[in-house]
Amino acid sequence: MPPRLRLPTYSLTSFISSSALTPRAAAVSLCRAYASKASKNTKTSPRKTKDKKDKKDKRKQRTEFVQWNLKDAQQFSLVEAVRYIRAVEVGHDPVRTKYELAVKLKTPKNGPQLRDRVRLPTPVKTDTRICVIAEGKVAQDALKAGATMAGTDEVFDLIRNGTFDFDLCLCHDKAFQALVKSKVARILGPRGLMPSAKMGTVVKSPTTAISDLVGKATYRERLGVVRMPIGQLAFTEQQLQENIKAFMTQLKKDIAGVTQVSKSIAEVVLSSTHGPGFSLSGEITPPKALA
Repeated sequence: MPPRLRLPTYSLTSFISSSALTPRAAAVSLCRAYASKASKNTKTSPRKTKDKKDKKDKRKQRTEFVQWNLKDAQQFSLVEAVRYIRAVEVGHDPVRTKYELAVKLKTPKNGPQLRDRVRLPTPVKTDTRICVIAEGKVAQDALKAGATMAGTDEVFDLIRNGTFDFDLCLCHDKAFQALVKSKVARILGPRGLMPSAKMGTVVKSPTTAISDLVGKATYRERLGVVRMPIGQLAFTEQQLQENIKAFMTQLKKDIAGVTQVSKSIAEVVLSSTHGPGFSLSGEITPPKALA
């Protein structure tokens, strides 16, 4: 019988300690939040870094509101826009439904904002409720002239309780300090009702101011756009045209009065309470081919 082939035997200890095999480094899984800065070997592509930097620089350089190119945009004459809006508003109350004009301005973001009042040839709102901050005989005369409420402490209490209901607030110049001390400005201010000398609502004669301000509409610029109700759906095209002309004339005067920055009109859009907006071309009637 041929002799058996005997293989050399190795102990487990000698096998582990053999230099031929080296133990693999233990894989440690740690959350990136706890990893040291030295262990972060990921590198950002130079191209991506440059793109991010360029985008950041562009955002920083944008100091004006975004303006759309209207060269190829569809625009409508006033008559066309009114026809479409009336078709959309069929079935709605022609008195409660309003036309609204939105004027988009080309203006810096951090520039002065426009705010003023204009008397429209045909007032949109005829039931303006007026509050007068005054004392004694001045308050009584204001109530006779058509004010909804007048007084000082009793009016301040209504404002604090949130039970007031008026569209315009006037203040007699001798009662202005009482208005400031009442600390109701934080309630009236956000609603645009706080009287101020700049807006002509701090007056010497409330009765005269009531007759002058009733029928005037307030407009203000927000985010580069001036919006204002310009008419009721029941208005004729002629009435609407006259109101738009009066508003745009006053707005252009306000824009011309701004000397700190450059402001100009970029687009005018006519819309309604329930309808879409139509960019106006500046023409009153459509071209003869479309009329």
